[in-house]
Parts: sequence; structure tokens; C-alpha cells
Amino acid sequence: ECFYMSYTIIPEKTAIKNGVSNSSKLISHKAFQVKELSVLDYGCGKLRNAKFLLNEGFKVSILDTKKQLHHISKEDLLLFEEVYEAESISFDNKYPTVLCSFVLNVIPSEDIRVDILNNIHEFLTVDGFAYIEVRGTGFLKGAKTKVPYLDGFVLGNGENKTFQKGFTKDTLIELISKSKLNLWEVQKFGDSLIAICRK
Repeated sequence: ECFYMSYTIIPEKTAIKNGVSNSSKLISHKAFQVKELSVLDYGCGKLRNAKFLLNEGFKVSILDTKKQLHHISKEDLLLFEEVYEAESISFDNKYPTVLCSFVLNVIPSEDIRVDILNNIHEFLTVDGFAYIEVRGTGFLKGAKTKVPYLDGFVLGNGENKTFQKGFTKDTLIELISKSKLNLWEVQKFGDSLIAICRK
């Protein structure tokens, strides 16, 4: 959380409940021959992608803030190999695939975005792939409550608000270049971009 003026920015409020991200579908498609792969969902939110990947036959671990994980039922938590709190990460386990979908958009600080990318780098096995999905800029055009803040916008009514930054291909590439990850390719799906990176 960060405090600014008379409201609080709460990233957890942006968690999406329904549907499956294009990055999750890409992981499932690319790995269709090896279903024993383990995946870390970095910023699992309301588990829409983690549960999809479980159903596709992957071993899945999840990571999110303590506040977000608190809202996940005990039954659901037991579905996953490992559960990490973002506030106290250990990098004992390594993953051939890390998913990070619509997380970087909701982080107001660029330094923290780079920290997240570097954490993902630490979680990857030597030849591992990270699928970093971000929103483009189109979804912000119709937002009624947006107020410019840092390099994005604050959205929402009332005291509790969310932050969103829309990325272009260039701004996504620039962000990744500041981290330890090596960019492999960027794919566009509608109004989202997926950077596929390697360790």
C-alpha cells in the first residue's frame, strides 16, 4: 500500500476473478508435451490462472501478498505445491516456468516493478522461461475516474483506489532491460502484451 493525499492505493483490489489470461494459455500450449512441468504463478490474485494450469496437468505454486492470500480458502491453498508471501520470499525452490500476469500494471513504483522481475529471475531454473503479461494502453481510454499519478493513473471512487499503468511494447522492453531477465520475444494479444523472458 502507498499513501498519497487522502486515499490509499490497494493493488489487491485489481485481482481478476474470471477468465484465463493469454499468458496461461500460452504456457499450456507451449508445454503440451511435458505436463509434469511446475509453474510459479507470481501474483496469483484470485487463482484464475493457477487453477487453469492445475487443470491442465501442471504442478503449481503461488505467490501473492499476505493480504491477498488471506482471502484464499484453506481448501484452495492445499491445491498448490508451495504458497509464498510476497513480504517474505525465499528462493529455495526453482521453477522452469514463472507466470506473472497483470501484476506490473498495478505497482506504482518502477523500482518495485524491477524488483519483481529480479525476484522472478531468482525463481527460474537455468533454462527457465518467464511469461510477463501486462495490459496495453487501450483499456485506460474509457476509464471514467482516472487521475494521472506517477507514470500511470489512479482509478476508482472513494478513499481506496487502484493504480494502473498501461504499457506499450517499447515501455515493456525498457522495463525488462533494467532487470536481470533476458527478453526473448514480445507477443501482443488484443490489449495485452506478453514478454517471454529467459534467465
